[in-house]
Amino acid sequence: MSITDTSRPVAGTASRRATLVVTATAVAMPVLSVATVGIRGLDRDPWVETALIIAAIGAVALVAMTALVPWALRGGPRRAHAVAWTALAVGVVVSPFFFWTMLPVIAGGVAATIGWVRRGEGRQDEALAWLGSALIVLDVCAYVASM
Repeated sequence: MSITDTSRPVAGTASRRATLVVTATAVAMPVLSVATVGIRGLDRDPWVETALIIAAIGAVALVAMTALVPWALRGGPRRAHAVAWTALAVGVVVSPFFFWTMLPVIAGGVAATIGWVRRGEGRQDEALAWLGSALIVLDVCAYVASM
């Protein structure tokens, strides 16, 4: 496979933008939660705990979006679909119990990015993009509703 071979999609600008959006969303939710502690009438100061959580969430999001997505896209349609559907399944399974970890946002971001980059290659890829995006929106809504 040469450098000019365009038979397989690569993670380009769409993937970089998705990395930024998914990581920012995943990190912003705990910040929002801590920033509203006083408004919600809680008397504790959880900034140290939140800083550790934000670092962990940011690291996982960056690794997933900058390493896993390009690796999946380089492997062809079979690997891309396997990674995207697995990420989507993990996100859906953990969402009701661990929505506060932002794992469903990251998993939805992986599925949505792979689906978006490969969107012209079939309906399955478009479905991945929509389902991954829906998982992100639902997880953010669950997080905000739980505050």
